[in-house]
This record gives sequence, structure tokens and C-alpha cells, in this order.
Amino acid sequence: MKIEKNKTFLDKISDFITDFSGSELFIFLHIIWFSFWLVYNLIASQPFDPYPFGLLTLVVSLEAIFLATFILISQNKTDQINDIRSELDYQTDIKSEKNTAEVLALLKKIYSLSKKDKK
Repeated sequence: MKIEKNKTFLDKISDFITDFSGSELFIFLHIIWFSFWLVYNLIASQPFDPYPFGLLTLVVSLEAIFLATFILISQNKTDQINDIRSELDYQTDIKSEKNTAEVLALLKKIYSLSKKDKK
């Protein structure tokens, strides 16, 4: 598809991140990561991020900011593609309407000629 060929490197990265962050694998990896982080820091004698887990909060907040940014970039590109598709649909509809009007005009002409021939 021509649109896919014109995507920039950032667009491709955004699409990949958006697709990955919306997957089941993403959820499972986060469950494992959070579980390990919490369990380790609760039972370790010298935790690297003791309760109330300030570092974890910072990391998750930064991840959310970046994920939201990449998702918005991907959605903006999708909106641009949808706008192009809508314009193409509109142009196709206009051509179809024009062709239908021409066929109707020809049918009227044929009908009027057939009426004259019967008289």
C-alpha cells in the first residue's frame, strides 16, 4: 500500500509501540515485572525501592507519558489515512452519481424515442 511506504521511521515506531502496548503479551510482561518488583522490595533485606515504591511510581509514570505520546502519534497518522480514504470515497461517490445520472438520461431518451415510435 502506498501509504505504508510513505510512513516515517517515527510513524513505524509509533505503530509498533501502539500495537505492542495493546497486546496480551504487554499485560503479562507488566504483571510479571510488577510482581517481581513488589515481592523483591518487600522481602529483600536491602530493597532498592522500599515501600511506598517511589521509584516504581516514577518509572510507571514515565512509561505512561511515553506510551500516551506514541499512541497519539499513531492515532494522528491513522486519522490522516482515514481522511484520505474518506476523500477517495467521496470522489468515487461523485463519479458513481454522475454515471447514474447519465444512464438515467439515456434511459429517458430511449423511453421517449420508443413512445414516439409507437405513435
